[in-house]
Amino acid sequence: MRARFSMPDNAWAGSTCIYSWRYQNVGLLSLDGNDICYNSPSNLDYTEGKQLRWLEAQLARFRADPTIDFIVVYCHQCTYSTSDSNGAELGAQQKWAPLFDRYQVDLVLNGHNHVYERTDPIRGNKGTRTAPIRSTVNPVKDGTTYITAGGGGESVNKWTDRGIDDSYLGHVRDATATMRLDQQDGPTELIKVNWSRVRYRGYSLVSGEVTPAANGNPAQLRIRALTETGVLVDEITLRRS
Repeated sequence: MRARFSMPDNAWAGSTCIYSWRYQNVGLLSLDGNDICYNSPSNLDYTEGKQLRWLEAQLARFRADPTIDFIVVYCHQCTYSTSDSNGAELGAQQKWAPLFDRYQVDLVLNGHNHVYERTDPIRGNKGTRTAPIRSTVNPVKDGTTYITAGGGGESVNKWTDRGIDDSYLGHVRDATATMRLDQQDGPTELIKVNWSRVRYRGYSLVSGEVTPAANGNPAQLRIRALTETGVLVDEITLRRS
């Protein structure tokens, strides 16, 4: 069966990846990471700041809407990652992450690196608390959760720390890892971080299940990562209160 989807009315002319839309109580924004990518700078700043201004306006609109509980942002390049293949994107940390903090973005989804990785909630470029598998995070006070969902397609990548182990349900390991950042017109920097809560080098997919607020209970967004055979790798619940 084939399904066809029309681009939202607010999509940029000629763009296939800059737009926003909503599904019930979730506001979603798609961004073009090439605009802020130091790792592959051929299209760096090609929108001349227009996407950044559009992003802030869309985030403000979503957060001001009382019928929207969760804001989810997605793009290709990883804001935070400890994979060595493409590393983390410093441009996203410098230009986008402050807006994610300001407007309390709940979840950021990325691909690019062919692994699954979930961070602890992050605010101000730092992990704010430990968020083990099957725990609940409050994005209002804890910050944004970042997930690399790159476990489908080509061969999986390695971690920047060659000796580091995967860490997932039934195989939990240390959250300390190394993030690789490509500086703009400068050297590559390796930074030790302690927010790499779940890491899985295998084929996987990510699912999300939203439960609206009801009977005095706040809305919640449950995220699960599953292997290609359906085995649970990770689970985290986002609940705003």
